[in-house]
Amino acid sequence: MPETGIGLFPDVGGGYFLPRCPGETGTYLGLVGARLKAADALYVGAATHLVESAGVEELVAALAGADFGQNPHGAVNRVLAQRQAASGDPPLKQHRATIFF
Repeated sequence: MPETGIGLFPDVGGGYFLPRCPGETGTYLGLVGARLKAADALYVGAATHLVESAGVEELVAALAGADFGQNPHGAVNRVLAQRQAASGDPPLKQHRATIFF
């Protein structure tokens, strides 16, 4: 949350999602003002897939043409998994021993 960079308490979305991060990751992020990169968001479960911005139009078209049938959640996950980009190593992972997961 950018407001922590100037000493303010994380609000709005931060008050909802930070306590739901695994272990004490949310506390760590709120206290030190660290920002999640894409790989970090996947690592702590704040995101499920990473799609490159260049592939967004193709993703939208694939979702529009998907057969949602009896399992819409599964259909969305299949479309996302087919277009998922590699995120690399999460920078937050190096602090895992310090942050209780």
